Amino acid sequence: MSNLKDLQLQQDSLITINDFFSAYQKLTIYQMQKNRDATINSRAFSEGLIETFIDVKQSIKKLFEKQSNSSSLSFSTLEKNGKRVAVFIAFETKFSTDVIRRSFREFAKKSSENEFEIVITGATAKRLFHEYFPEGMQFAYFDIKEKNINLSENSDFFEHILQFEQVEVFYPYFVTIMHQEPQSSTISGDIPLGDKLLEAERQNRHFFFEPDKKKILHFFEIQILASLLQQKMREAQLATLGARITTLQYTQQNIEEERKKVSQQTVKILRKKDSRKQRNRLAGMHFWQ
Repeated sequence: MSNLKDLQLQQDSLITINDFFSAYQKLTIYQMQKNRDATINSRAFSEGLIETFIDVKQSIKKLFEKQSNSSSLSFSTLEKNGKRVAVFIAFETKFSTDVIRRSFREFAKKSSENEFEIVITGATAKRLFHEYFPEGMQFAYFDIKEKNINLSENSDFFEHILQFEQVEVFYPYFVTIMHQEPQSSTISGDIPLGDKLLEAERQNRHFFFEPDKKKILHFFEIQILASLLQQKMREAQLATLGARITTLQYTQQNIEEERKKVSQQTVKILRKKDSRKQRNRLAGMHFWQ
């Protein structure tokens, strides 16, 4: 059974740990508040860009196929490898692993069902890859940090993505602080695999392009793709911060429960000591009578 000294040391340690997590939670809340509005307010614009990119690329592709009498996956103003890539965006973290694991499970399922090249970011995703995929399977890895997600500072990552014909991105998505969910999005101007309704809808759309359709497509393939990819990285960052706040809150609740248990044990020991003193006092009074 613990003595009072041990219990006091344990209580002091729990207070110190709780103070640390409380400070970390406040810092994370500040970071989330700083990023949340900009990320959420950009969602509608980003989704509109995706729709416009699909219209532009699919319309120009039809014109290209009509002129060349051929249909090919590889169609671009850039030098492409004609392949599809699945990109999983996550960051190294010790307090947001649940939403990252759930997101990676969706990524692994979709990647296994289709012929995708695989690109992952963050050490957490790298560990999950070795857990979910067979040994020896090839993938490209980029160690992008949560505090440094600007594509301008991760040009090797963006240059690698540019070589693929179709790009599908998987990432954790912020709904509320208490809820994040897996999300995926095709950001290369292509109709998502299996979306027959969207494919049929786009068949009847026709556009005229001025001054030059290739220049317009080139702009979308670089600038718009970069903008969309950057938005998905911000989404992953925001969801990670939200999940971290929730995890830290649960951690503090667990610490508080442990402190209550220690306090209860302390009270028990003190009561036993008081009871023992009372018995000794009564025994002494009886002796002198």
